[in-house]
Amino acid sequence: MREIWPLKEHITNTGQEWLFHALDQANEQERLMMLMTFWRIWHVRNEVVHQKAAPPVDASRRFLRSYVDSLLVIQHDPNVDSVKGKTPIVYDHMQGITKRKKKVRKDEAPEVGWSRPPLGWTKLNVDGAWAGEKHEGGTGMVLRDDEGCIIFAACTYLKTCDSPLEAEILACTEGLALALEHTNKPVIIESDCLEATSMINDTDVNRSEVAAIVNVAKHLCKQGRECLVRHIPRELNGVSHSLARLGYTERCTNVWIRKGPDIIRQACNQDGTPFP
Repeated sequence: MREIWPLKEHITNTGQEWLFHALDQANEQERLMMLMTFWRIWHVRNEVVHQKAAPPVDASRRFLRSYVDSLLVIQHDPNVDSVKGKTPIVYDHMQGITKRKKKVRKDEAPEVGWSRPPLGWTKLNVDGAWAGEKHEGGTGMVLRDDEGCIIFAACTYLKTCDSPLEAEILACTEGLALALEHTNKPVIIESDCLEATSMINDTDVNRSEVAAIVNVAKHLCKQGRECLVRHIPRELNGVSHSLARLGYTERCTNVWIRKGPDIIRQACNQDGTPFP
């Protein structure tokens, strides 16, 4: 966790109350990260005690980072859209604090856009759209190879959808099912919904109203293919966002192989990826 959090490398053994001394010497955000790490260690210990497989270290790291990110986003801005998780957090390892990314001025270099997956991998970007007054929605997904070329683009119209979170997780499950069908390479799944990615990465039993869909996504991630689920900012998810809006506004359900609808041309240009 020290790779992403400003945790101390060594904690001095001061006797039976070493933990209280360590927490007392930490600042507020370091204390949060330490307690969350200890909490996760205790969870893994309980899994082993009850003869269950210990969660992979990478899964615990992704879960803790996503969970704490969501707490810090809410702390910085109580009015933020917590379902989308659009406010990125950056950890300052020198000062041991967290802060939002500064806004880029017009005379500064823009933020890096969509990035290609590693050689031999594919990247699946997904997004969901939701209309609360109608309880309808849409999903959008695009799978691209390590050269940025589209393997498929797709959208669906959701005739019934109870929440924006449901739309986001449906986008993950539908997109991953298509990806497993159209490529035999490992897949990185990216979504701008922090809550959705956290639920899919979480190894605990999900008891939310979207538990059934989350379980489908988890099952698909274990189909003999390496799958990584990551949260990204909204601005890096433009193509799938356009597809999700197309699915909802046009009531469109379609899959385009090796190409995409003209509506995503601008988003592809902004990403710097080829549009067939």
